[in-house]
Amino acid sequence: IVMAPVCTPLIGSLSHLNRVHNHSAWLRSRRTAVPLAQLCASVALHQLRHGRHFINEQPKPSSMYEVQPWPQVFQHPSVVMVTFDQCMTGLTAPDGQLARKRTQLVSSAPELLSAFQDLLCDGSHRHADLKNGLAGPCQVWSWNFAQRIVTGIQRLKRRLNGRTRASLIS
Repeated sequence: IVMAPVCTPLIGSLSHLNRVHNHSAWLRSRRTAVPLAQLCASVALHQLRHGRHFINEQPKPSSMYEVQPWPQVFQHPSVVMVTFDQCMTGLTAPDGQLARKRTQLVSSAPELLSAFQDLLCDGSHRHADLKNGLAGPCQVWSWNFAQRIVTGIQRLKRRLNGRTRASLIS
């Protein structure tokens, strides 16, 4: 299962500013985001309890992982996380410039995150300014990002198929 719940009232310093300067809008947004965060954590726990897998994507920083039962998810020994910059996966803003968008992926298997290792921005390019509402269009993953998700699924599938074959031989 791949999850990427709405995160607007849960991310970074702009969310904190909105909480102060536009509290009613922040509360409305939070009424949607918190139940979705709880649902995604419940799905992740279900997957873990049944030996299945998940990936969850969130911008960094995000307070979503403080919402119950996410702390419970992080206590599971197989849960792993990677942080990367989406400019390194080719994410572009509406003006065509690369969009840095620091992101976290949390997963139940390292294979699912393996294609996102070592993708912190190398500083070799300029970034779009995503302030003043310009980050919205950057919520769509690049094709490179999507292909990396598929690569991780393929790697996990190979490992799981190998384990299944080995247990049939024994």
